[in-house]
Amino acid sequence: MKKQMIRQGDVLLIPVDEKPAGIPIKHAQYTVQLGEATGHHHTLYPKLGADFAPYLETWERDSKRFVRLDAEWLLKHQEHKEWRVPPGTYEIRIEQEEDPFEKEMKKVVD
Repeated sequence: MKKQMIRQGDVLLIPVDEKPAGIPIKHAQYTVQLGEATGHHHTLYPKLGADFAPYLETWERDSKRFVRLDAEWLLKHQEHKEWRVPPGTYEIRIEQEEDPFEKEMKKVVD
């Protein structure tokens, strides 16, 4: 079964097939993006009730960020629906928008 992209506000988790090269950093929870306007945050938390102490791994490569989950995790934000994120490797992208007056791409402010 093909994994689906997960979107929560300006955060996109896009499934990728390969594990990124390099040394990962392990986290017990991970803030994917801080909200610039409100101070809210998009954070991955381990799902309660796991039979082991889960952790996730992150990488940065070529200005891209990746996360690998060894179990189901929860993506939470104070103003958005909570998402269950299945195990796997994902590229993390923050949505951008084009400013037609400035003729440039800008991060979406959440």
